This record gives sequence, C-alpha cells and structure tokens, in this order.
Amino acid sequence: MASQVSAADEGADRESTAGDAKNSVTVKIGMVGDPQVGKTTLMVKYVEGRFDEDYIMTLGVNFMEKTVTLRNTEVIFSIWDLGGSREFTTMLPLVCNDAVAVFFMFDLTRKATLANVKEWYKQVRGLNRSAHAFLVGTKYDLYTQQLDEAAQRDVDKQARKYARAMKAPLVYVSASHSINVQKLFKIVLSKVFDLRLTMTQIEGDGQPLLIF
Repeated sequence: MASQVSAADEGADRESTAGDAKNSVTVKIGMVGDPQVGKTTLMVKYVEGRFDEDYIMTLGVNFMEKTVTLRNTEVIFSIWDLGGSREFTTMLPLVCNDAVAVFFMFDLTRKATLANVKEWYKQVRGLNRSAHAFLVGTKYDLYTQQLDEAAQRDVDKQARKYARAMKAPLVYVSASHSINVQKLFKIVLSKVFDLRLTMTQIEGDGQPLLIF
C-alpha cells in the first residue's frame, strides 16, 4: 500500500533536530528557466521562509539546503538554481547532473518565458533523462492582477499542453503570497518516494493550478 503525505502534515516540512531521524537521504533539485522568473526567490522562500522584493540576478549557480523529516528519515533537499542568462548554460550540468527532480520555471505574466521552457527542457534532457520534471508557473499574484480572464485562459491552456507533453506536474506558485510553495515540495516527495498524496488537485480556471 502506498504511503500518504498530507497537505497539512507538518512532518513533511518540519525542520529536523539532531538525532531526530534514523536515516538520511539527499534529494537534489535543479531549477532552470529564463532570467527573472523567480527561481532564487522561490528557493529562498522555501528554505528561509522569507520573500525578498529586491531582484538580485544569479551569476552562475545558487545552492541552498533544507532538511525535512519524513517519518523516521531525514530528507535533505539540495536545491540548485541556475542563472537564466544564456552565458550560464555551460553550468547546466552542475545543476542537472544527478538531480532527481528539475523545476522548469516560467513567469505567468510573461508568456515568452513559457515558450522558452521547450529549449530548457531539451537541454536538460540531454544531460539527465531520468529526473522528474515539474512545470512551475511563478508570480501567480501578479498574474491575477495584470492579466484579464482571456489572457489567463490562454496561458493556462498553453501551460497544460506543455505539462502533458513533459509528463510533468503543473504548479502555479507565488512566493510573495506563499501560494503552493510548500505543496510543490510535498509533490516532489511523493514522486521521488512513490507516496500517495492526500492533498486536492486544483484544475479549475481562475485558480492557482495544482495538477499532479
């Protein structure tokens, strides 16, 4: 029987203390996407619980870790964030090699960043064919404020199409409003450890999509 991860299960994202777990496993996550889509912002929000409004361009690669407890196991999320500028693509192997999950990230308010996911996906799969792919739309709060309903439906349609082609979960997040940030990493746990999620999928238009 598959194990369960509840959306409200604090055990899945509680900071571990020394001696709290019997085993330890590292889960490497790569984050790729165009400049200014919010990769570093999402990483900092998840790891440190804070939102930084000031944009600081990633020069090369950022790296952070967060340890969570899943039953009697310490899971160390090793999160690697690649700068979106093309000059940094030579460092893509550092981010993607040995990753068990890759977040393909795009800005919900800039459709071109979604179109460019195709190229990011092609490059990543050339290096790592086994990692679980995730399609992550960022800045959901701005998306609801800046795009009218027709534009939102257009983005949703294209994002769903890409996610199906990638065989990837589709998750809309907002680091500034803490929307789906914790849930995204719970879905990672479910995919990596073959756990059954008890959280509800969100598939309706006009909502922060959570399709896994």
